[in-house]
Amino acid sequence: HTRYSILATFLVLSFGLFGVGCDSGGDDGDLVASFEVETTNSTINLRDRSRYPGGGIDSRTWELGDGTTAQGQGVEHTYDEAGEYTVTLTVEGTDGTTNSTSRNVSIGTQQFEVI
Repeated sequence: HTRYSILATFLVLSFGLFGVGCDSGGDDGDLVASFEVETTNSTINLRDRSRYPGGGIDSRTWELGDGTTAQGQGVEHTYDEAGEYTVTLTVEGTDGTTNSTSRNVSIGTQQFEVI
Protein backbone atom coordinates (compact mmCIF):
# COMPACT_ATOMS: atom_id res chain seq x y z
CA HIS A 1 0.00 0.00 0.00
CA THR A 2 2.78 2.45 0.94
CA ARG A 3 4.73 1.55 -2.19
CA TYR A 4 1.79 2.56 -4.41
CA SER A 5 1.23 5.90 -2.69
CA ILE A 6 4.93 6.78 -3.04
CA LEU A 7 4.80 5.81 -6.72
CA ALA A 8 1.62 7.83 -7.26
CA THR A 9 3.19 10.89 -5.55
CA PHE A 10 6.31 10.53 -7.72
CA LEU A 11 4.24 10.34 -10.91
CA VAL A 12 2.16 13.40 -9.98
CA LEU A 13 5.29 15.41 -9.20
CA SER A 14 7.01 14.23 -12.38
CA PHE A 15 4.12 15.26 -14.60
CA GLY A 16 3.87 18.58 -12.79
CA LEU A 17 7.56 19.33 -13.35
CA PHE A 18 7.34 18.20 -16.96
CA GLY A 19 4.39 20.50 -17.60
CA VAL A 20 6.22 23.50 -16.14
CA GLY A 21 9.43 22.66 -18.01
CA CYS A 22 7.62 22.48 -21.36
CA ASP A 23 5.75 25.77 -21.02
CA SER A 24 6.34 27.79 -24.22
CA GLY A 25 5.34 31.17 -22.87
CA GLY A 26 1.73 30.81 -21.84
CA ASP A 27 -1.39 32.33 -23.35
CA ASP A 28 -0.04 35.89 -23.38
CA GLY A 29 3.19 35.20 -25.37
CA ASP A 30 4.14 37.70 -28.06
CA LEU A 31 4.18 37.00 -31.80
CA VAL A 32 7.81 37.00 -33.00
CA ALA A 33 8.79 36.94 -36.69
CA SER A 34 12.01 35.05 -37.40
CA PHE A 35 13.54 33.20 -40.35
CA GLU A 36 16.60 31.36 -41.62
CA VAL A 37 18.33 32.10 -44.93
CA GLU A 38 20.44 29.77 -47.03
CA THR A 39 22.01 31.07 -50.24
CA THR A 40 23.37 29.08 -53.15
CA ASN A 41 24.65 31.10 -56.12
CA SER A 42 21.70 33.31 -57.06
CA THR A 43 19.05 31.31 -55.17
CA ILE A 44 17.88 31.74 -51.59
CA ASN A 45 15.95 29.28 -49.45
CA LEU A 46 13.94 30.89 -46.67
CA ARG A 47 12.46 29.02 -43.72
CA ASP A 48 10.05 30.60 -41.29
CA ARG A 49 11.05 30.13 -37.64
CA SER A 50 8.43 32.46 -36.16
CA ARG A 51 6.67 31.64 -32.92
CA TYR A 52 3.47 32.71 -31.23
CA PRO A 53 3.05 31.02 -27.84
CA GLY A 54 -0.16 32.99 -27.26
CA GLY A 55 -1.89 31.89 -30.48
CA GLY A 56 -1.44 30.45 -33.95
CA ILE A 57 0.18 31.87 -37.08
CA ASP A 58 -2.32 32.41 -39.87
CA SER A 59 -0.17 33.78 -42.71
CA ARG A 60 3.41 34.47 -43.76
CA THR A 61 4.25 37.11 -46.39
CA TRP A 62 7.75 37.51 -47.80
CA GLU A 63 9.04 40.64 -49.55
CA LEU A 64 12.13 39.50 -51.40
CA GLY A 65 13.78 42.87 -52.07
CA ASP A 66 13.54 42.78 -55.86
CA GLY A 67 9.87 43.72 -56.15
CA THR A 68 8.54 40.17 -55.76
CA THR A 69 6.58 38.68 -52.88
CA ALA A 70 5.79 35.14 -51.79
CA GLN A 71 3.55 33.33 -49.30
CA GLY A 72 4.20 30.29 -47.17
CA GLN A 73 6.36 28.78 -44.47
CA GLY A 74 9.24 27.98 -46.82
CA VAL A 75 10.21 29.88 -49.97
CA GLU A 76 12.83 29.39 -52.68
CA HIS A 77 13.63 32.38 -54.88
CA THR A 78 16.18 33.01 -57.65
CA TYR A 79 17.39 36.55 -58.28
CA ASP A 80 18.06 37.84 -61.81
CA GLU A 81 21.00 40.04 -60.80
CA ALA A 82 23.78 40.02 -58.24
CA GLY A 83 23.38 42.52 -55.44
CA GLU A 84 22.32 43.24 -51.88
CA TYR A 85 18.65 42.60 -51.17
CA THR A 86 16.53 43.21 -48.08
CA VAL A 87 14.24 40.27 -47.32
CA THR A 88 11.29 40.97 -45.01
CA LEU A 89 8.98 38.42 -43.40
CA THR A 90 5.64 39.57 -41.99
CA VAL A 91 3.65 37.05 -39.98
CA GLU A 92 0.04 37.44 -38.92
CA GLY A 93 -1.49 35.64 -35.98
CA THR A 94 -4.95 34.14 -36.01
CA ASP A 95 -6.04 37.09 -33.84
CA GLY A 96 -4.87 39.71 -36.39
CA THR A 97 -1.62 40.57 -34.60
CA THR A 98 1.33 41.15 -36.96
CA ASN A 99 5.10 41.24 -36.60
CA SER A 100 7.90 41.70 -39.15
CA THR A 101 11.64 41.18 -39.38
CA SER A 102 14.17 41.94 -42.14
CA ARG A 103 17.63 40.75 -43.19
CA ASN A 104 20.06 41.86 -45.86
CA VAL A 105 21.07 39.09 -48.25
CA SER A 106 24.06 39.26 -50.63
CA ILE A 107 23.60 37.48 -53.93
CA GLY A 108 26.62 36.88 -56.17
CA THR A 109 28.64 39.67 -54.54
CA GLN A 110 31.18 37.66 -52.57
CA GLN A 111 34.52 39.42 -52.32
CA PHE A 112 37.82 37.59 -52.20
CA GLU A 113 41.10 38.93 -50.92
CA VAL A 114 44.05 38.28 -53.21
CA ILE A 115 47.33 37.71 -51.35
